[in-house]
Amino acid sequence: AKSSISANTAAADKDTTGNVATSGEIVSLKGEPIDGKHEIVIVAGFFSPEINVREHAGRGVKVVGEDGVVGKVEGPFGKAGKCKVSFEGGLPAEGTVGKKVELLSP
Repeated sequence: AKSSISANTAAADKDTTGNVATSGEIVSLKGEPIDGKHEIVIVAGFFSPEINVREHAGRGVKVVGEDGVVGKVEGPFGKAGKCKVSFEGGLPAEGTVGKKVELLSP
């Protein structure tokens, strides 16, 4: 009985650690620009390092203040909770880093 209690506690702890935030920031651009635009950007701030970003793949990401500019989470980038986000049609190479982004509900 004792071991099942600790197992349950461990599972509960695992679920509660780590945070998913709805606001983040574009911290870098990936790959070569196509027509001056980058289709993949790196976003920080959505996920704490404990989160399995792959479980959130496919979630929409909106650029704050730009109507209709929506990308999607592709997967993790590095170990610190950053993620790769793709934008069909790309984002401009100039002025994109530092923009605020919003994680949409799944």
